[in-house]
Amino acid sequence: MGYYKYRCVNDSGRILKGIVSADSEEMASAELKELNLTPIALTLVKKMRERKIKTKDFLTFVTDMHTLMQAGLPIYEALITLEEKYRSGRLYLLYAHLAQKVKSGDSLSQAFDQYDANFDPVYMTMLEAGEESGSLERCFKALEVLIERRQSMSSKLIASLLYPLFLTGFCLLISFVMFFYLIPTMKELLLERDLNGLTRLVISISDFLVGNQVIVLLSVITVVLTFSVFFSRAGGKMLLQKLGMRLPLFSLLLKTASLSRFCLVLSVLLKGGIDFVRALDLSKNVMKNVYFERVIARAKEGIIQGRKLSEELKKDPFIPSLFIRVTQVGEESGEMAMMMEKLGNIYEKELSKTLHSLIALIQPLLLVILGIIVAIILLSILLPLSDMNVAM
Repeated sequence: MGYYKYRCVNDSGRILKGIVSADSEEMASAELKELNLTPIALTLVKKMRERKIKTKDFLTFVTDMHTLMQAGLPIYEALITLEEKYRSGRLYLLYAHLAQKVKSGDSLSQAFDQYDANFDPVYMTMLEAGEESGSLERCFKALEVLIERRQSMSSKLIASLLYPLFLTGFCLLISFVMFFYLIPTMKELLLERDLNGLTRLVISISDFLVGNQVIVLLSVITVVLTFSVFFSRAGGKMLLQKLGMRLPLFSLLLKTASLSRFCLVLSVLLKGGIDFVRALDLSKNVMKNVYFERVIARAKEGIIQGRKLSEELKKDPFIPSLFIRVTQVGEESGEMAMMMEKLGNIYEKELSKTLHSLIALIQPLLLVILGIIVAIILLSILLPLSDMNVAM
């Protein structure tokens, strides 16, 4: 099966563009003619993956699939419907490929294999769970809600960080101009006077930066790369996360972010009929927190040996008491899925509040720090100049 980009003319003389799947160019041309389209050009698409699947595209996919399956269409027919819907769109290759794989006997998650690296693995985890439990329709709905929630939270975070990032960038720009241009330009004039310690320090810093630009640049790059590599590894991530969990506001942010994801995904998997131990193993992978992932992994081993999840979680000092108590209630009532969903919603609301509190704290603090830095640099220049004016 190949994929061909086409340019065609319809009955009204309008030129259309799109992609069609066929075993040969002749069959592609014949298929287009059946649709009352006259081919002008057909070009074989050599690579199946011309584009990465973006999160918004995957959201479109799960939303459409949920709607079609809710209407009673089987998976293959739903994919064919979407293939026709997006025939002239950039998503056609994806739907054509998925339909082809499902028709040949692969599951939907297997058909996505070559796209796994392009979006969060939790989506594939939930898709696999939906297939195992035979509840794909509910899985698509849960995925739709989860992706929309994450996009909403990401949008809020980006909007909240715009102002602090602008302030930081503005301060760095002013500092760069002062140290590399303003101070070297005024250096000779300033050195004609007896300088105070602050001015001498600022001039020394400027001289060092201007005279060692290559060394400074390489040092900055080396430090950034070193930290990036170290904190990209499991040991570095755990060290950073454990340090963050000892800081009051950051601790709350890390805990609520990890636990809200874990609870919501675990709830979906349990509702889908997945075994508790397997659901626990799958859910821990969405926490994005190496420390908590290891806590859940140890708890899973305890459950296999016959102990309860709440008992295992009590052994860790960083697990919130609310999480342990609600887990215990879920175990006693047999309504673990419902308890996890409620707990996930609680943590999601708490995450939003904590994020706003953190940004509200950072913004004035950052403004004060940046103001002090700029003020120090300006004073180091203005004080000698004012002394010169007084002397004159």
